[in-house]
Amino acid sequence: AIARAHQTVVVGAADLDTAQHLGVPLNAPTAEARCIVADKDGVVIYVGEITYPGDYVRLNIELIP
Repeated sequence: AIARAHQTVVVGAADLDTAQHLGVPLNAPTAEARCIVADKDGVVIYVGEITYPGDYVRLNIELIP
């Protein structure tokens, strides 16, 4: 069972490698997302690291206790 999920989003700019992979200009805006999900014992069961082009970013955040 999932006990904790945490996501961090950092807005930045595409370096050369990222620009080539995303097909965007160098220094184009990007959003780097990292999501970590852990169980009740603190064991990480999922890690996601994704870089999005800046023009495709939309945050929908639902906050629950």
